[in-house]
Amino acid sequence: MDQRDRTDRKIARGQHSLFTRDQAAGVGFGQTQIEHRLRAGRSSERHHLVYAVLGAPDDDRTRLHAAVLAAEPRAYASHRSAAALYGLPGFDLVRPAHVTVADHWHHERTPAVVHRTLFLPDDHQRLIDSIPCTSLARTLFDLSGTERVGRTARALDTALARRMVTQPALWSVLAETAARGRAGSRVLRMLLRERGADYVPPASELERRFTQMTDRYGLPSPRRQIDVGDSDRWIGRVDFLYGTRLVIEVDGAEHHSSLLDRTADAERDRSLDASGRVVLRFSWSDVVRRPKRVADVIHDRLSDVDPVVSCPKSHLSL
Repeated sequence: MDQRDRTDRKIARGQHSLFTRDQAAGVGFGQTQIEHRLRAGRSSERHHLVYAVLGAPDDDRTRLHAAVLAAEPRAYASHRSAAALYGLPGFDLVRPAHVTVADHWHHERTPAVVHRTLFLPDDHQRLIDSIPCTSLARTLFDLSGTERVGRTARALDTALARRMVTQPALWSVLAETAARGRAGSRVLRMLLRERGADYVPPASELERRFTQMTDRYGLPSPRRQIDVGDSDRWIGRVDFLYGTRLVIEVDGAEHHSSLLDRTADAERDRSLDASGRVVLRFSWSDVVRRPKRVADVIHDRLSDVDPVVSCPKSHLSL
């Protein structure tokens, strides 16, 4: 490896093997040397004035990092791209890439969707897998101004359920940004108020759908993610609880498909049954494809187990 190889690899280190013309110039590596490397096939141009060393990966994270570098100075992956970096389901890193620049400067040749802001303080910035991006709280605020309310709500619930962000952190970002009239203020404020301080987010998409099903068919709202036990010991945390006796578990294939999972579920059901509780289990297919049947079963068992929290059968005709 000659000196030029070592130079471009040095400046690309920690950037998914990417570097910009300005970064190269900062270590005395001029445009002439870059063009020579391009002709020799030792570097490649990923975006305008953004280059990759020989052997650099060609994956979504590298493409996103290149899009961020192309939008410099002070550019950060944001909105859908930041949500994908944090692992929130339903978002894509680069189709298209979303980047926020921390001023009104806009590089016309960046391939990303560019969002401009004059307010992006240090505590709204993070580094995920070496890629500069907005904090999760700021990302959720930004999504509130660009995405459908339902999609933003699901992203918010996922982040809360995974304990990736807290409601105080979200209220803090809202307080800092709302006064400046930014898009997203109204939606995020509404979503946070709906959830309240004691809100327990659904731990999965299946739990969210179950909750929607109970609302649709007029069933009373169960408590969610409740720890239960008998007089001697803690038995476990259940998905839903009506009153004190009727337990509802919703089983997604991801977490309840193996033999060990099914054995553990059966053992816990026996413990719950011995404690005087009634357990109903529903699969993804039950909740999504046969919601009316599920609602009927719950209504009938509520009438038997805990009439106090039952509801009129007529509610199920919706």
